[in-house]
Amino acid sequence: MTVSNSVFRNEHAGTGEAVIFDYDFKIFEEGDLQVYRYDAQGNENLLVYNVDYTITNIGESGGGKVNHPIDGSAYSTLAATEKLFIVPNYKSTQSTVLKNQGGMYPQVIENALDKLTGLVKTLEEKISRTVLIDHLNGISANDVVDFIKNMASNLAATVTYKDQAAASASAASASADLSDQYANEAEDVEVTTGKYSAYHWAQKAMEAVLGIANVVEDETPQLGGNLDVNGHKIISADDGNIVLEPDGTGEVVSKSHINMGANKTLRMGVNAIGSIGGGAREIDLDLGRTVTATIDTSATTFTFSNPLPTGSADAFDLILTNGGSQTITWPATVDWVSGTAPTLTASGVDHIVFTTVDGGTNWNGYVAGLDLK
Repeated sequence: MTVSNSVFRNEHAGTGEAVIFDYDFKIFEEGDLQVYRYDAQGNENLLVYNVDYTITNIGESGGGKVNHPIDGSAYSTLAATEKLFIVPNYKSTQSTVLKNQGGMYPQVIENALDKLTGLVKTLEEKISRTVLIDHLNGISANDVVDFIKNMASNLAATVTYKDQAAASASAASASADLSDQYANEAEDVEVTTGKYSAYHWAQKAMEAVLGIANVVEDETPQLGGNLDVNGHKIISADDGNIVLEPDGTGEVVSKSHINMGANKTLRMGVNAIGSIGGGAREIDLDLGRTVTATIDTSATTFTFSNPLPTGSADAFDLILTNGGSQTITWPATVDWVSGTAPTLTASGVDHIVFTTVDGGTNWNGYVAGLDLK
């Protein structure tokens, strides 16, 4: 036969169903063909004739078919992620004898030539999968082998260095953890046998100097310097209030803006006096700077107490009901617009504002609204 195949090899991808696979080169016996199966990971498995597969058309010029798997094979149908390679495996022998006398049969000669051509094609296919060296570079096959060995050695060294780096990183992490323990481990807890943290010894020093185990036990703590919250908060537990209470005439002083935050308000206490009932009535600003009261029964005389000291602006709002129903006497220290106290509503609500900047020595009185409805 004529041989036109450029490569003696057939490659088939699995479908999950196919069990018959073509080969297109001539073989003379079952051993002239090998079948390789590759799984999804690229692992190679050489299949066994009459155990894993059978062959048709042995000796035919057009090739034949491989049946795989067959009954009894350990393999299942070739999956879509697997491949099957069918390659020739001709023996490098010459068994044809041509005698000087007798018949010379063309088929015998052609079969011998076909086998030789098959051997050549098989070698070509194998050579196509090898590393070739051009004629000019002067590198021998041994040089290539040595180069590959050196590369393998360098790769092994790289893996070793990687392992060493990983071990160093692990040791560094362990050292960092140990350092953190030596800094912060709880009191009376050993970091290593017989050794304790800096926090432990700080607590012991506090106990020795102050006689307390922690600041919670100090009922009258005092700061030795400025308190730096370091980006944190002063918080209370269980919905408790945070009370800032200066001693005596001390004040809570803010040297910057007070940011209330979204949906938050500054709550001011209300001094709800209620029905006055006539007579003298003190408005104590310590009880709140929004004051509500109702005038009834008889004449009323107001006095103001506990304003902020001179140098601090102070004010309070008086929301007065039925203020015009009885006579009201205001403190003589109140200055009104045009020097005249307002005429209040006999049956209704009035809003009056009082301000001072000199500790209540003088007050300014303003009507914010009359007969509010």
